[in-house]
Amino acid sequence: MNSPLQNIVKTQITNLSGLHFENFIVFLMRLHYGNHVIQEIRNTKDEGADCLIDEFKICIACYAPEKKVTPAAIKKKMTDDFGSYQRHWQSQYPDWHFYTNLDPSPAQIRLVHDWGERHKVRGCEHILSLIEIGIDGKARTFPQKHRIYNKLSIDKEYLGRDFLKMLFDDLQNQAYADDEVDYAKEAPQIIRKIQANSNETELAEFKSMFNATFELQFDIEQALSAYDWRDINTIKNRIINDYYKNGIPGISEFQKMKQLIKHYEARYNSEMDDDLLSAYIAALVWYAFSQCQIGVPPKEE
Repeated sequence: MNSPLQNIVKTQITNLSGLHFENFIVFLMRLHYGNHVIQEIRNTKDEGADCLIDEFKICIACYAPEKKVTPAAIKKKMTDDFGSYQRHWQSQYPDWHFYTNLDPSPAQIRLVHDWGERHKVRGCEHILSLIEIGIDGKARTFPQKHRIYNKLSIDKEYLGRDFLKMLFDDLQNQAYADDEVDYAKEAPQIIRKIQANSNETELAEFKSMFNATFELQFDIEQALSAYDWRDINTIKNRIINDYYKNGIPGISEFQKMKQLIKHYEARYNSEMDDDLLSAYIAALVWYAFSQCQIGVPPKEE
Protein backbone atom coordinates (compact mmCIF):
# COMPACT_ATOMS: atom_id res chain seq x y z
CA MET A 1 0.00 0.00 0.00
CA ASN A 2 1.48 3.34 -1.06
CA SER A 3 1.96 6.18 1.42
CA PRO A 4 0.27 9.56 0.80
CA LEU A 5 3.65 10.90 -0.36
CA GLN A 6 4.12 8.07 -2.87
CA ASN A 7 0.63 8.70 -4.26
CA ILE A 8 1.39 12.41 -4.63
CA VAL A 9 4.69 11.62 -6.40
CA LYS A 10 2.91 9.32 -8.86
CA THR A 11 0.26 11.95 -9.55
CA GLN A 12 2.91 14.60 -10.21
CA ILE A 13 4.74 12.31 -12.65
CA THR A 14 1.58 11.39 -14.55
CA ASN A 15 0.69 15.10 -14.81
CA LEU A 16 3.98 15.95 -16.54
CA SER A 17 3.98 16.25 -20.31
CA GLY A 18 6.26 17.12 -23.18
CA LEU A 19 9.52 18.86 -22.26
CA HIS A 20 8.60 18.91 -18.56
CA PHE A 21 8.57 15.11 -18.53
CA GLU A 22 11.76 14.91 -20.59
CA ASN A 23 13.50 17.32 -18.20
CA PHE A 24 12.50 15.21 -15.23
CA ILE A 25 13.66 11.93 -16.81
CA VAL A 26 17.04 13.43 -17.76
CA PHE A 27 17.35 14.77 -14.19
CA LEU A 28 16.51 11.31 -12.81
CA MET A 29 19.01 9.62 -15.16
CA ARG A 30 21.74 12.01 -13.94
CA LEU A 31 20.92 11.17 -10.34
CA HIS A 32 20.72 7.43 -11.02
CA TYR A 33 23.68 6.83 -13.32
CA GLY A 34 25.88 9.81 -12.47
CA ASN A 35 26.02 13.26 -14.02
CA HIS A 36 29.37 12.55 -15.71
CA VAL A 37 28.01 9.72 -17.92
CA ILE A 38 24.93 11.56 -19.26
CA GLN A 39 24.99 13.24 -22.65
CA GLU A 40 21.97 15.48 -23.15
CA ILE A 41 21.11 16.05 -26.79
CA ARG A 42 17.57 17.43 -26.77
CA ASN A 43 18.71 20.94 -27.70
CA THR A 44 19.64 19.63 -31.14
CA LYS A 45 17.69 17.35 -33.47
CA ASP A 46 17.40 14.29 -31.25
CA GLU A 47 16.77 11.63 -33.90
CA GLY A 48 14.87 9.37 -31.49
CA ALA A 49 16.91 10.13 -28.35
CA ASP A 50 16.52 12.54 -25.44
CA CYS A 51 19.74 11.62 -23.66
CA LEU A 52 22.56 9.11 -23.96
CA ILE A 53 24.13 7.21 -21.07
CA ASP A 54 27.68 6.78 -22.31
CA GLU A 55 29.13 4.35 -19.78
CA PHE A 56 26.18 1.96 -20.02
CA LYS A 57 25.56 2.49 -23.75
CA ILE A 58 21.86 3.26 -23.29
CA CYS A 59 19.82 5.56 -25.51
CA ILE A 60 16.87 7.18 -23.70
CA ALA A 61 13.66 8.30 -25.43
CA CYS A 62 10.80 10.02 -23.59
CA TYR A 63 7.10 10.34 -24.30
CA ALA A 64 4.40 12.04 -22.23
CA PRO A 65 1.54 13.35 -24.38
CA GLU A 66 -0.29 16.51 -23.32
CA LYS A 67 -3.68 14.90 -23.89
CA LYS A 68 -5.12 11.40 -23.96
CA VAL A 69 -3.96 9.38 -26.95
CA THR A 70 -5.03 6.10 -28.51
CA PRO A 71 -2.99 2.88 -28.32
CA ALA A 72 -2.41 3.25 -32.07
CA ALA A 73 -0.87 6.70 -31.57
CA ILE A 74 1.43 5.37 -28.84
CA LYS A 75 2.50 2.48 -31.06
CA LYS A 76 3.28 4.89 -33.90
CA LYS A 77 5.35 7.12 -31.60
CA MET A 78 7.31 4.12 -30.30
CA THR A 79 7.84 2.76 -33.81
CA ASP A 80 8.97 6.13 -35.21
CA ASP A 81 11.38 6.78 -32.32
CA PHE A 82 12.82 3.29 -32.52
CA GLY A 83 13.32 3.69 -36.27
CA SER A 84 15.24 6.93 -35.72
CA TYR A 85 17.27 5.23 -33.00
CA GLN A 86 18.19 2.37 -35.33
CA ARG A 87 19.41 4.77 -38.01
CA HIS A 88 21.37 7.14 -35.79
CA TRP A 89 22.30 5.58 -32.44
CA GLN A 90 22.06 1.81 -32.31
CA SER A 91 25.60 1.15 -33.53
CA GLN A 92 27.03 3.05 -30.53
CA TYR A 93 24.22 2.52 -28.00
CA PRO A 94 22.83 -1.04 -28.29
CA ASP A 95 20.24 -0.54 -25.49
CA TRP A 96 17.13 1.59 -26.16
CA HIS A 97 14.85 2.56 -23.24
CA PHE A 98 11.53 4.25 -23.97
CA TYR A 99 10.30 6.20 -20.89
CA THR A 100 6.65 7.18 -20.57
CA ASN A 101 4.42 8.27 -17.70
CA LEU A 102 1.66 6.06 -19.08
CA ASP A 103 1.14 2.44 -18.05
CA PRO A 104 2.51 0.32 -20.92
CA SER A 105 0.08 -2.30 -22.18
CA PRO A 106 1.13 -5.95 -22.60
CA ALA A 107 1.02 -5.42 -26.37
CA GLN A 108 3.42 -2.46 -26.14
CA ILE A 109 5.80 -4.41 -23.91
CA ARG A 110 5.78 -7.33 -26.36
CA LEU A 111 6.36 -4.95 -29.28
CA VAL A 112 9.53 -3.52 -27.78
CA HIS A 113 10.71 -6.97 -26.67
CA ASP A 114 10.28 -8.24 -30.23
CA TRP A 115 12.67 -5.51 -31.39
CA GLY A 116 15.36 -7.01 -29.16
CA GLU A 117 15.82 -8.19 -25.59
CA ARG A 118 18.06 -5.22 -24.78
CA HIS A 119 15.27 -2.74 -25.50
CA LYS A 120 12.79 -1.72 -22.77
CA VAL A 121 9.62 0.29 -22.32
CA ARG A 122 9.70 1.99 -18.92
CA GLY A 123 6.38 3.11 -17.45
CA CYS A 124 5.37 5.03 -14.34
CA GLU A 125 5.95 2.13 -11.93
CA HIS A 126 9.56 1.76 -13.08
CA ILE A 127 10.10 5.51 -12.67
CA LEU A 128 8.77 5.28 -9.11
CA SER A 129 11.20 2.42 -8.39
CA LEU A 130 14.13 4.59 -9.55
CA ILE A 131 13.04 7.24 -7.07
CA GLU A 132 13.13 4.73 -4.20
CA ILE A 133 16.18 2.60 -5.13
CA GLY A 134 19.60 3.70 -6.39
CA ILE A 135 21.77 1.97 -8.99
CA ASP A 136 23.58 0.15 -6.15
CA GLY A 137 20.32 -1.58 -5.18
CA LYS A 138 20.07 0.31 -1.89
CA ALA A 139 17.30 2.64 -0.78
CA ARG A 140 18.00 6.25 -1.72
CA THR A 141 19.13 8.58 1.02
CA PHE A 142 16.72 11.28 2.15
CA PRO A 143 18.83 14.09 0.55
CA GLN A 144 18.62 12.28 -2.81
CA LYS A 145 14.85 11.82 -2.52
CA HIS A 146 14.50 15.40 -1.31
CA ARG A 147 16.08 16.63 -4.58
CA ILE A 148 13.64 14.51 -6.59
CA TYR A 149 10.64 15.72 -4.58
CA ASN A 150 11.68 19.34 -5.07
CA LYS A 151 12.05 18.74 -8.81
CA LEU A 152 8.45 17.48 -8.81
CA SER A 153 7.27 20.47 -6.71
CA ILE A 154 5.95 18.22 -3.94
CA ASP A 155 4.28 20.15 -1.12
CA LYS A 156 6.60 20.68 1.84
CA GLU A 157 4.02 19.16 4.20
CA TYR A 158 4.65 15.75 2.62
CA LEU A 159 8.42 16.28 2.64
CA GLY A 160 8.31 16.99 6.35
CA ARG A 161 6.38 13.82 7.12
CA ASP A 162 8.82 11.74 5.08
CA PHE A 163 11.72 13.38 6.89
CA LEU A 164 10.21 12.53 10.28
CA LYS A 165 9.83 8.89 9.27
CA MET A 166 13.49 8.77 8.21
CA LEU A 167 14.57 10.46 11.45
CA PHE A 168 12.49 8.16 13.68
CA ASP A 169 13.66 5.04 11.84
CA ASP A 170 17.27 6.13 12.23
CA LEU A 171 16.87 6.85 15.95
CA GLN A 172 15.12 3.53 16.44
CA ASN A 173 17.91 1.57 14.73
CA GLN A 174 20.86 3.17 16.51
CA ALA A 175 22.83 0.99 18.91
CA TYR A 176 23.49 2.17 22.44
CA ALA A 177 25.39 0.42 25.21
CA ASP A 178 22.73 1.37 27.76
CA ASP A 179 19.22 1.89 26.54
CA GLU A 180 17.36 1.73 29.85
CA VAL A 181 16.32 5.31 30.57
CA ASP A 182 13.09 6.04 32.43
CA TYR A 183 10.95 9.11 31.78
CA ALA A 184 7.85 10.64 33.33
CA LYS A 185 4.45 9.69 31.99
CA GLU A 186 2.71 13.05 32.23
CA ALA A 187 3.97 16.55 31.41
CA PRO A 188 3.47 19.30 34.00
CA GLN A 189 2.23 22.73 33.05
CA ILE A 190 4.52 23.79 30.24
CA ILE A 191 5.24 27.34 31.46
CA ARG A 192 6.38 26.07 34.84
CA LYS A 193 8.60 23.54 33.12
CA ILE A 194 10.14 26.18 30.85
CA GLN A 195 10.89 28.31 33.88
CA ALA A 196 12.51 25.35 35.64
CA ASN A 197 14.82 24.67 32.70
CA SER A 198 16.08 28.18 31.92
CA ASN A 199 17.44 31.20 33.74
CA GLU A 200 15.89 34.67 33.65
CA THR A 201 17.93 35.82 30.64
CA GLU A 202 16.90 32.74 28.62
CA LEU A 203 13.21 32.63 29.50
CA ALA A 204 11.89 34.82 26.66
CA GLU A 205 14.02 32.99 24.06
CA PHE A 206 12.90 29.61 25.38
CA LYS A 207 9.21 30.57 25.18
CA SER A 208 9.68 31.97 21.67
CA MET A 209 11.50 28.90 20.33
CA PHE A 210 8.97 26.53 21.88
CA ASN A 211 5.96 28.45 20.58
CA ALA A 212 7.44 28.79 17.06
CA THR A 213 7.18 25.03 16.51
CA PHE A 214 4.03 24.40 18.50
CA GLU A 215 1.91 23.39 15.49
CA LEU A 216 4.69 21.15 14.11
CA GLN A 217 4.76 19.31 17.43
CA PHE A 218 1.32 17.93 16.54
CA ASP A 219 2.90 16.55 13.34
CA ILE A 220 5.57 14.90 15.50
CA GLU A 221 2.91 13.26 17.65
CA GLN A 222 0.94 12.12 14.59
CA ALA A 223 4.06 10.66 12.92
CA LEU A 224 4.98 8.78 16.10
CA SER A 225 1.50 7.26 16.27
CA ALA A 226 2.36 5.15 13.20
CA TYR A 227 4.83 3.15 15.35
CA ASP A 228 3.95 0.56 17.98
CA TRP A 229 4.59 1.34 21.66
CA ARG A 230 7.88 -0.59 21.79
CA ASP A 231 9.33 1.37 18.88
CA ILE A 232 8.04 4.65 20.33
CA ASN A 233 9.80 3.87 23.62
CA THR A 234 12.98 3.06 21.73
CA ILE A 235 12.84 6.37 19.83
CA LYS A 236 12.21 8.30 23.06
CA ASN A 237 15.11 6.57 24.78
CA ARG A 238 17.41 7.40 21.87
CA ILE A 239 16.51 11.09 22.21
CA ILE A 240 17.13 10.97 25.96
CA ASN A 241 20.50 9.29 25.46
CA ASP A 242 21.49 11.86 22.84
CA TYR A 243 20.41 14.66 25.17
CA TYR A 244 22.65 13.54 28.01
CA LYS A 245 25.49 12.44 25.72
CA ASN A 246 25.75 15.76 23.86
CA GLY A 247 25.06 18.18 26.71
CA ILE A 248 27.95 20.34 27.91
CA PRO A 249 28.47 20.26 31.69
CA GLY A 250 27.65 23.47 33.53
CA ILE A 251 25.10 24.92 31.09
CA SER A 252 21.34 25.23 31.61
CA GLU A 253 18.89 22.56 30.50
CA PHE A 254 17.65 24.97 27.83
CA GLN A 255 21.17 25.27 26.40
CA LYS A 256 21.50 21.47 26.46
CA MET A 257 18.32 21.26 24.36
CA LYS A 258 19.79 23.74 21.90
CA GLN A 259 22.89 21.56 21.74
CA LEU A 260 20.69 18.57 20.94
CA ILE A 261 19.04 20.53 18.12
CA LYS A 262 22.50 21.35 16.72
CA HIS A 263 23.48 17.69 16.99
CA TYR A 264 20.44 16.56 14.98
CA GLU A 265 20.96 19.41 12.48
CA ALA A 266 24.49 18.14 11.83
CA ARG A 267 23.32 14.54 11.53
CA TYR A 268 20.17 14.96 9.46
CA ASN A 269 20.18 18.35 7.73
CA SER A 270 23.78 19.41 7.08
CA GLU A 271 23.68 18.38 3.42
CA MET A 272 20.33 19.98 2.57
CA ASP A 273 20.29 22.93 5.01
CA ASP A 274 16.51 23.07 4.61
CA ASP A 275 14.50 25.48 6.79
CA LEU A 276 11.49 23.16 7.02
CA LEU A 277 13.62 20.24 8.20
CA SER A 278 15.29 22.54 10.75
CA ALA A 279 11.85 23.43 12.07
CA TYR A 280 10.90 19.75 12.38
CA ILE A 281 14.14 18.96 14.22
CA ALA A 282 13.47 21.76 16.70
CA ALA A 283 9.84 20.62 17.04
CA LEU A 284 11.00 17.10 17.88
CA VAL A 285 13.27 18.35 20.68
CA TRP A 286 10.60 20.66 22.12
CA TYR A 287 8.03 17.87 21.87
CA ALA A 288 10.35 15.58 23.85
CA PHE A 289 10.73 18.37 26.40
CA SER A 290 6.96 18.91 26.68
CA GLN A 291 6.52 15.17 27.32
CA CYS A 292 9.01 15.28 30.23
CA GLN A 293 11.53 13.11 28.39
CA ILE A 294 14.34 15.68 28.63
CA GLY A 295 15.01 18.52 31.03
CA VAL A 296 14.18 18.68 34.72
CA PRO A 297 10.70 18.78 36.32
CA PRO A 298 9.54 21.98 38.01
CA LYS A 299 9.63 22.17 41.75
CA GLU A 300 6.49 21.30 43.63
CA GLU A 301 4.39 24.34 44.49
